[in-house]
Amino acid sequence: MSKHAHRIAGLFLLASALAAPHAAAEQGCPDGLSPIGQAPGPICVPTPGYGLNPPPRAQPRQAAPTPMPQITMMPSLPRPRYYGVHVTDPARTQLYSSNYSLDVDTAATLALNFCREQTGQTCVVLGSFVDQCQSIAIDAARKTYRGLDLIPRVAARAAMAECTRANKAGECRLWRLPLCSGLGYGEGNYVGNDNGRTPEQIAAEIDTMTRELSAELARENR
Repeated sequence: MSKHAHRIAGLFLLASALAAPHAAAEQGCPDGLSPIGQAPGPICVPTPGYGLNPPPRAQPRQAAPTPMPQITMMPSLPRPRYYGVHVTDPARTQLYSSNYSLDVDTAATLALNFCREQTGQTCVVLGSFVDQCQSIAIDAARKTYRGLDLIPRVAARAAMAECTRANKAGECRLWRLPLCSGLGYGEGNYVGNDNGRTPEQIAAEIDTMTRELSAELARENR
């Protein structure tokens, strides 16, 4: 066969390879290569156009991110405040009080009404307090002084100190045990009610606290 005939045969085989790439793969050439030539074995040459603009591969579908759960905050409730008040009759012969009311007007109304029922007179407020303790001291002229603090005894000491500063040579005493109103005190702990004690026992407690506080203040003023 002439060289011209060989060239024609080669072109024919190349065209066949281009038209049937899958058949080429079956003839022993890997993907992207086409056989050319004759036995004893194929001669693999690059397939024209192979690998250009390959079809896009399907991208794996990404799951949508899970949204964060919405946290519902419980509304904060306002902290209750507990009011108390001391009242007395105009002549200041008796001391009355109320505590653990949710507003000062209610506390005053309760105490004033009770005072009027007991004395038959229009009573007056000596002082109100909220979420703490109040103590009332009284001197020989029946003038009153009050002390406030979170601690009952400290409130009583403050009332006695006020009375002592105004009465250098006078007599000062606690009129009642300190009265508290607020969370953590326990209703009735310092109201001055009997709580299982006799009036004589309560009076003895008031006298004892008065003497102790008077002695403390006297030592400080020396």
